[in-house]
Amino acid sequence: MSLAKRNNGCLECRTRRVICDKAEPECFKCRKKGIKCSGQGIECRFSPYMRKKSGAAKMKGSTTAVTSGESSVHPAAASASASEPSASTDGTATPAQTTYSKQYLWVEPELIPGHNPKDVPIAALVVPKMEEDPASSALADTPAHWSSASPSSSTSSQSDETQDPGVKGKHRISPIIKPKSEDGLVVRRSSVKRAPWTYGPDTTIQSVSSDSRFFFDHFSNFIASKMVVLDFHDNAYRQMVLPLAAQNPMVSQAVGVVSAFHLSQVVPSLRMKAEVGQQRVLSRLRRSALDPNPDSFFKHSNWVTILVLLVGDTITGSKNYVYLLDLLLQLSRAALSDKSLPDNIKQFVKEQTQMFELFGSPLSSPQKGLDMMRRRSADYLSFMSYCPSTPEQQVTVNIMTEVMQQACEIFENRASKTTTPESSIASVERVRQTVIDMDPEADGSHALVWPFFIAAAESTLPEHREFFAGRLKQLFSNTRFGSIPVALDTLKYIWSKSDTTSWTDIVTSERQVLIM
Repeated sequence: MSLAKRNNGCLECRTRRVICDKAEPECFKCRKKGIKCSGQGIECRFSPYMRKKSGAAKMKGSTTAVTSGESSVHPAAASASASEPSASTDGTATPAQTTYSKQYLWVEPELIPGHNPKDVPIAALVVPKMEEDPASSALADTPAHWSSASPSSSTSSQSDETQDPGVKGKHRISPIIKPKSEDGLVVRRSSVKRAPWTYGPDTTIQSVSSDSRFFFDHFSNFIASKMVVLDFHDNAYRQMVLPLAAQNPMVSQAVGVVSAFHLSQVVPSLRMKAEVGQQRVLSRLRRSALDPNPDSFFKHSNWVTILVLLVGDTITGSKNYVYLLDLLLQLSRAALSDKSLPDNIKQFVKEQTQMFELFGSPLSSPQKGLDMMRRRSADYLSFMSYCPSTPEQQVTVNIMTEVMQQACEIFENRASKTTTPESSIASVERVRQTVIDMDPEADGSHALVWPFFIAAAESTLPEHREFFAGRLKQLFSNTRFGSIPVALDTLKYIWSKSDTTSWTDIVTSERQVLIM
């Protein structure tokens, strides 16, 4: 075995014939194109003559190479050549000798562990190409990296990749970004180990533009994990929404808009582009709703688009959620009655619709919130009911479920005007005692934004207000969702008018925002 030190970049960049910036653990150019980078280091190459072979394999001109740790046999890079028998000077024939040229085995990109490539469907390996749509190009000129001054391209060209030799130190992106100040974007990757997308030099890398791949990656890594209580491998935001976004231009643009809104905290130039893209998506939904053919609007893709836009409202703290929530409820009924949809997709539609209805209805209308809670059953908390993977997570989920139920009781009593000052203080104290020993950074704690806001709005004692406001600030450092700062400002306004106005009237008429 010969060891060759890799000094000219990663395998993927050399295969694409571009100059690698040699960033670690993954180079920037592979990240920009959405390719799984094998990284820098030592590359091992094997020669066939250094290994024992069976007699059947020692046939003339048919040498093979076997990769380390695999049982499959690959053809060698060069065929063997045998020298012709030659006569010696004394007239005797020398025996034929077989000579082998040097043969090397290039390291193949890693496949998903535990899967046979033949068993993986083609749709999972190659994302379908998006259709050309002028309305879906609002973010087409958005840079696919942190710097907004450097151009990006959806195609891979040698001149485009090689004209910036200083990209290594200027645009390096680490897997986890940890700013020095509170104004930076603080994100925590999920503890769930996921197999990377199977993009590589041997697969189609131009089926989705580099900009879309960048926004898809951010949505998958940072946003999808915050829209479920505990992140897991079958997270439908990752396994259902993103594949649909690769096929549907409107869903793709909605995902790009939401990711751009979240990234605009560190790249302010993305904010305006995201707002323009959001208006285009809403315009397309409006045109679809006015279509005489009802089937053109009551589609599963439209429900997913509205769901993603609602996620964006939790990031921006926008007031659009009141209208989007009504559309989500209407489209969910059509999706649940669609016999062509699989059961797992229907379950996702049901759980997410109920989750947004639980968090959104009480903040949009007191009467809607009361009607929803009075007719609701335990399945309104079904989005929290899947089995956690560890006993510690099970304990956390049980605590959060209890806190959700306590927050619902607080809202019901306040909206129905049946609460008293003594019972109000006791109910808030009960919530505080339930979560006081819970780690604010525990897995799934980001789901407690809504009950913490309800408890803080109901609070009258300074120690209660300080406790829940502090917990909301800690959750903001975890998610960086813009609805939390809006919630903190709303709480100050509620506390200033607590003697004259009920907080349920304020959040439904004066300060409408989707807080979750």
